[in-house]
Amino acid sequence: MRLFKQGGKAFVSIVDRGETIPEAELPEIFQRFHKSDRSRSLDRDGVGLGLYIVKTILDGMGEDIWVRSRDGETEFRFSLSLA
Repeated sequence: MRLFKQGGKAFVSIVDRGETIPEAELPEIFQRFHKSDRSRSLDRDGVGLGLYIVKTILDGMGEDIWVRSRDGETEFRFSLSLA
């Protein structure tokens, strides 16, 4: 995890190394009930709400979240306004 300030915002970056998310699925990753790896979704307990909830909370605060996934690395970065 990385944290940095720019302007009046703090940015949090979380990186996962391993399997990446296919580029075609990146626009859908924050949708409700979306699961990237459908082959494993039948035996998993989650329902695909986590990223949707995070995005909904950040949207409600007027903040942003981005995802980048390539070359064995997926990065989620979001902003928070500084008081």
